[in-house]
Amino acid sequence: MCPFCVGTGRDRFQKGKLCVACDGWGRAAGPAQPGRTAEAADAAPREAAGQTKAGDSASLGVETRPHTNQLEDLLRDLVGDVDVCYPSFSGESLDRFRLLERCDMIRVLTCDVEADVLPRIREFVRDSPRFLFRRYGGREIHDKYVLTNTEVIFVGPSPENANGHSPTLIRVPVDVAGEMIQDVRLGFNRLWGAGNTLA
Repeated sequence: MCPFCVGTGRDRFQKGKLCVACDGWGRAAGPAQPGRTAEAADAAPREAAGQTKAGDSASLGVETRPHTNQLEDLLRDLVGDVDVCYPSFSGESLDRFRLLERCDMIRVLTCDVEADVLPRIREFVRDSPRFLFRRYGGREIHDKYVLTNTEVIFVGPSPENANGHSPTLIRVPVDVAGEMIQDVRLGFNRLWGAGNTLA
């Protein structure tokens, strides 16, 4: 997902304009997008992550970095109400959510749950009633993120040099994302309303 428009494809500073980082696609640029050269498409994700223009994303308040245990640390530090979009759900995912002990209400939305995890989710909710789990059965959900009152945190794929073990966190604070976080929240609420309760 494009860290500058938070997947909306719209420029956050000029209403009605397309995002300049992804050309309105809402995702990090790829060579298959029309009207883009392979060189420009290859450079856009690096620029969006602040890798080719030093300080660009940092100056906007967007934090993009690979992590090892930083996701776990971040989950431990979160407070208030939290919405989690987690497309594919396993027992390991459930164990990770136990770290959200300082949060008030946690809504977890998924579309793919391992069958042996369903009984564990029910038991988990009995022990921690502030957790709500729903499965969305419509079009598959692709983006993994955590949404709070102050920021949206996207969990991206592992960078090549991390041997597949360290995904990338993209943290976009509300003062940078502005109405884009509202769009993410509206999208989450729409899918949540159409989902089925898991526990």
